[in-house]
Amino acid sequence: LNLAEWITVDLPASMNIHSGVGDVRVWSELQHSQLVSLVGDVQLHQLQLTRPEKGTFSVKQLKTRFYWELNDSKWRLDVPNFLLETADKKWPAAAFSVSGDRTEGNSLHKLGLFVEQVDVQEVSRLLQFFAPLPKEAGVLLTQAQLKGSLEQFSLFADLDEKHFAVDGKFTKINIAPSATMPGIENLTGQLKGSDQEGSVDLATKDARMTTSGLFREALKITKLKGTIAWQQTPDDWIASSPIIELDSPDLKTKSRLSLSIPKTEGRKTFMDLQTAFSSDDVSKASYYLPASAMKKTVVDWLDRAFISGRVPRGNMLFYGNLSDFPFTGGQGIFETRFEVDQLELAYDPEWPHVIDLGGEVLFLQGGLQVDLRKGLSDKVKINQAKVTIPALGKSEHLLVQGELETGILQGLEFMQQTPLKSPVDKLLDAVEPQGNTQVILDLKLPLADGATARVNGSAQLVNARLRVKALDLGVTQINGALKFNEQGVYSDTIKATALERPIQINIKSSNTQTAVNVAGRVGVSDLQKQFKIPGWQVAEGATDYQLKLQLPYDDSTPELLMQSKLAGVALDLPGALAKTREQQRSLSLTFSLADEAILPINLNYDNQLKAAIKFNIKQQRIESGNVLVGIGNVVQRQQAGIKLEINRERLALQDWLGLASSLAQDKDSETTTGAVSGLKEIKIHSEHGLWKKADLGLFDLVLKADGNFWSGDINGSVAKGKIKIPVDLKGADSISLDMNELQLSVLKQLKYQGDALEPLPVPDFMPLLAITSQKTLWQSVDLGQLSLQTERIPNGMLFKRLELAGKDLKLNLSGDWKVNGKTSETRAQGSLNMPRAGQLLSKLGITKNLTETSAVIDFTGMWNAAPYQFSLADLHGKIDVHLKGGRILSIEPGFGRVLGMLAMAQWIKRLQLDFSDVYEEGLTFNSINGHFDVLNGKAVTHDLVIDAIPAKITITGETDFINRSFDQVANVAPKSADAVPIAGTIVGKVAALIGRSLTGKDQEGFFFGSQYLVKGDWENAQIIPLHENDGLLQKTWNGITGFPWLQQPKVQ
Repeated sequence: LNLAEWITVDLPASMNIHSGVGDVRVWSELQHSQLVSLVGDVQLHQLQLTRPEKGTFSVKQLKTRFYWELNDSKWRLDVPNFLLETADKKWPAAAFSVSGDRTEGNSLHKLGLFVEQVDVQEVSRLLQFFAPLPKEAGVLLTQAQLKGSLEQFSLFADLDEKHFAVDGKFTKINIAPSATMPGIENLTGQLKGSDQEGSVDLATKDARMTTSGLFREALKITKLKGTIAWQQTPDDWIASSPIIELDSPDLKTKSRLSLSIPKTEGRKTFMDLQTAFSSDDVSKASYYLPASAMKKTVVDWLDRAFISGRVPRGNMLFYGNLSDFPFTGGQGIFETRFEVDQLELAYDPEWPHVIDLGGEVLFLQGGLQVDLRKGLSDKVKINQAKVTIPALGKSEHLLVQGELETGILQGLEFMQQTPLKSPVDKLLDAVEPQGNTQVILDLKLPLADGATARVNGSAQLVNARLRVKALDLGVTQINGALKFNEQGVYSDTIKATALERPIQINIKSSNTQTAVNVAGRVGVSDLQKQFKIPGWQVAEGATDYQLKLQLPYDDSTPELLMQSKLAGVALDLPGALAKTREQQRSLSLTFSLADEAILPINLNYDNQLKAAIKFNIKQQRIESGNVLVGIGNVVQRQQAGIKLEINRERLALQDWLGLASSLAQDKDSETTTGAVSGLKEIKIHSEHGLWKKADLGLFDLVLKADGNFWSGDINGSVAKGKIKIPVDLKGADSISLDMNELQLSVLKQLKYQGDALEPLPVPDFMPLLAITSQKTLWQSVDLGQLSLQTERIPNGMLFKRLELAGKDLKLNLSGDWKVNGKTSETRAQGSLNMPRAGQLLSKLGITKNLTETSAVIDFTGMWNAAPYQFSLADLHGKIDVHLKGGRILSIEPGFGRVLGMLAMAQWIKRLQLDFSDVYEEGLTFNSINGHFDVLNGKAVTHDLVIDAIPAKITITGETDFINRSFDQVANVAPKSADAVPIAGTIVGKVAALIGRSLTGKDQEGFFFGSQYLVKGDWENAQIIPLHENDGLLQKTWNGITGFPWLQQPKVQ
């Protein structure tokens, strides 16, 4: 049949058949011309029905069989098979029965429905098109997007009284969420009730609940069990349940519900929901929180905060109108409180996680509070802590307060994982703390963009300890509070002990660095115990000091600065570097803490001594260094070893030699110390090198380590040439001095610095010497080439050869130096040959009054001391003097200076061979010969003979070098009368001049053939004539010549 053509009658609800084809078979029964039953078998294809405001309902195919009957006013329709296929879906087969009761006006009075099985979505679509529903009901039905099925479902409705009753089973029902009600998927249960009251028994598995944005994701429901009862009051629909069990994969809950839905528009839906829950995975907690009602920053924090853990028990209360949530104005109550166990909390991405937490979490009135009773964060034990967000969605900060217990090192390592990393890194690079501490922590960590962190904390130190890594220095008994904020660590005064003495520590932090300031006192002996390096013997006492440890936050190198005025410390150093305990001199030490193994140190002592060294802490040795005394600056040496540079205008060499000897030898072990073994280069410059009071002039010395030797150059007023010194002075190698020029006259300067020589200790060993000089000078006179060679002998040293050879002299000397216990003995013997003695003595400035002579002097001697401790008082020896052919001109005191070249000038000179003018042309002699015995500071001669042309002069007696006096007898005997013209004026002059030659002044009665006693001190010797021994010539001479003018003293 073409349905549009065949069915022309008006259909209910203004429906029209637009198109369609039908195959209809109908069996009817009439009674009294009235239809009482109808059986039909209908198949419809491509049916399109239209209805105003409902659009078009298309049926692709419909197959059904129905049974209808009428009994008086009651009718019944049974549809045992209803197969519907629409354009988009083929619906499951349905079976249902519908009955009704009509009024006299043929209006439907009562309606009954029984559904054996029907698809709810199909029914919903049919109802939306065919049922005469109010507009609002139709909208709700559309929004509900119903799915699922009804089984054994019955419905009774009294349309006149507006009552209904329902009973049946629903399976896998889906209801889309609305503004007031959550949606549900896969809901299964039993429904029974009426328009006044009823209940729903839920027995659901694997369901999902969705909300309109309240939760970010649909909540998975593994189990939903419970009974929800409803009741209608005049104003509301009320739903309630004493217990609903709802389990999800991560959460188990039991809830009690009371929901009031108002009938009047404008009133709000009210819910009272109380839930108990537990969970084995707290990390999923954020999925069960109303994210849409929270600020994004809070949601983000909750997402990352709860890493893992358990919720043994918890409770949630929702009490208020649904539309007022989250009750920021106090319109209702939303509270979630649950216990946590084994919780891992990431409260801030820049701070370490907290693990193994136990405590309670509370969401209340839009705020969050986490109270923790225990926990652990990177070895930091949490005794109590509180994490708070006062107003979720509004608070800019997360508040963290806690009381922690930890090792100091572990606490600082914890802070290394926080924004305080930079200052703490540098602190731990510098120190290694030990001990435990109690920490109070107060953090304000940003939640909102633009918010800044605030950190306050305090670690209480009680008898703590630490080690300063760079110095390997222990600090103990540390007591005080170490505080920290967002800039770094700081403190008030912290008391401690270092180097067995109390110290005070103060810490300050800025935006760029942390500064640790220490004030204390230290003794030299304390430093010597801590730092086992050579050189402490030059210092004694104790002094105050200040330390400043600078720890920059960037990549700059940390530095430790030590400063002191050294009051209380005495320094036994050369010259101006020395100080007494009372004096104050500034000392600064800067330690660069870049390397834990090697410690660069810069030292400045009173701006007079500077050093830049690298010190190996573990091995307690200096790896490299530059040490400067005097003018200039120092930088760190890149090569291994120490360079010592002295650059001073005036330099006391003997003091520095003594210091070097002191530093070189360890008094306890009698071994060479690191102060010398580490030296690789020595450079000394002084415009005025001093030996005691003697100014030696320019002094330049450069020495460099060269294998087993020190090699270098010396350049100065005293010497110029090459030096080579063996490192092992006790070995077989000699100290080699290969001089281009050597100035011996410096010995004269050194000799006259004092009569007494300071006693020196007997040396433990004697280094070998090999000295050569191409030009050997006495003042500006070149004496020739010098050569000295020594050998070791048992208990001493042999001067194998000492030779000085030039065109004017040749000196050969040998001897030895022996040590017996604590005493020394030196022996020397030699010969001095001067072929042109007069000329040489004139060049040397000794005398110009001895000419045309040659000299040979032989000598032997010994003294009970080292060679360099020569003393006239200790000298025991013999001297033989031989002068041949010459003249003595206007003689000045000093014939003995000829021997001064051998360091004997002092006592030879005092022999007072002061031959004054005999006559202007000089005193010609054939020879001067004599022998001297030297003992106990006295030189004794019995045969000093001057064989002059006019006379023979013999001198006997002694010269006392200690008491500076004479006790001598001089005999003058003329050779013949012809030797001197016998004329008054001439003889008188000769006599006077001879007297002057012996006394240094005019003497009366001095004539040939006389004997005189010379006695007294050197500066005022008395000449006493011995007249009883006068010769005949003298006795007669006074009677012959009586020139009165000869009686007057002659002025010199």
